[in-house]
Amino acid sequence: MQELTGNQGKASAFYLKLDDPANADAVVTEIKAVPGMQTYVTHSMQEYLSMMTPDNIPHCRSLLRL
Repeated sequence: MQELTGNQGKASAFYLKLDDPANADAVVTEIKAVPGMQTYVTHSMQEYLSMMTPDNIPHCRSLLRL
C-alpha cells in the first residue's frame, strides 16, 4: 500500500499498549491536544473495533455471501 500511495518508508499506524485500558479515552484526548496531531486520525481500540462491521468495510457483504 505504501508503494501505491507513494509513501514508502512511512508509518501507516501506531498502536499504544496502555497500563490500564480504562485510560484509553484520556490518552486519545492527550494525543489530539498535541500541536499538529489534530490532522491525524486517533481512535481508541474500542472505537476502532466498533467501526469494523460489514457495513463499514467496502465489499465485505459481498464476500460474506460467497
